[in-house]
Amino acid sequence: MLDVDDLVLAALQASGGVISGRTRLQKLIFFASQVLKVDAGYRPHYYGPYSAEVAATVDGQVSRRVLQEVREVFGSGAPQFPGHDGALRRYTYVLTPDGREALEWHRKQHAEDLQRAVALMKQLAESAADWKVLCYAAKLYHVLVSEGKPLTDAAARDRAQALGWEMSPAELSQGVELLKQVGLVTDA
Repeated sequence: MLDVDDLVLAALQASGGVISGRTRLQKLIFFASQVLKVDAGYRPHYYGPYSAEVAATVDGQVSRRVLQEVREVFGSGAPQFPGHDGALRRYTYVLTPDGREALEWHRKQHAEDLQRAVALMKQLAESAADWKVLCYAAKLYHVLVSEGKPLTDAAARDRAQALGWEMSPAELSQGVELLKQVGLVTDA
């Protein structure tokens, strides 16, 4: 059975060994964890489902030199959240040679499940979706899984709003389109 460590490595493999953005990484792993039933501890957060366990796993892989973390800081602006200094940051994660060895080991342990995770995340990574659209889709998918039944656009938007996630009709449509594109929802 896969764990969060496997999913982080699968996300890097699906993205060609490099992922720019913590949010993007979190969302790719969110979808794989949902589809493959890996409990990664996702909870509602600012940009959709967030997992402290995924963040801790990534930090651990960086400290073990499985991943390299590159941090870029872009000026400063108005703080978006309490305790935030307003500076914009982007974190890029790169699979190291040690990470490639770890990935190969994990691939031998969980070949079929890891391949399923990589295939889904590769679809998401190769879609034209930026991190915002991944967030919209993750919010919607979280709501759908939580409800356990099909929802109308209005009902999905209401449930998302109850979690503190505001989405315009255009954002909702973008999220639904991405979910359709990767086969996680259908029209019927």
